[in-house]
Amino acid sequence: MSAVQITYFSDVLCIWAYVAQARVDAVMWAFRRGFFEQGLDVSHWEVQCDLAKPFGVDLDAVAARIHDGTAIALLTRDYQEAEKLRIEGSPTFVLNEGRQKLFGNVGFRIIEANIKELLKEPAGDQASWC
Repeated sequence: MSAVQITYFSDVLCIWAYVAQARVDAVMWAFRRGFFEQGLDVSHWEVQCDLAKPFGVDLDAVAARIHDGTAIALLTRDYQEAEKLRIEGSPTFVLNEGRQKLFGNVGFRIIEANIKELLKEPAGDQASWC
């Protein structure tokens, strides 16, 4: 069996998000800070472990799920869903049951305006502005 090649920063985050359910947000933030602020190569297992240790992540459980195929199966399912929704990159916000996508560096006010409009629930004879 050959090693899984992680080609995108988000792949690393996805695998850890799936298998390290304890304190996921804090661990993901640590990975991002390690990569963007400290210039760490987060594709290396040792670096990932060093970043996750302070949060009490069960590293043996993470390794087990990577080695038994659980992590790659979940990541593959995510890729299939992204392909179905025609996701082109990150971040992408899918709204209105997939009828609308906001992709890339979209400002908060644009996101807020779209969500507010969706929450209005227009009358049956009126179309949504989204």
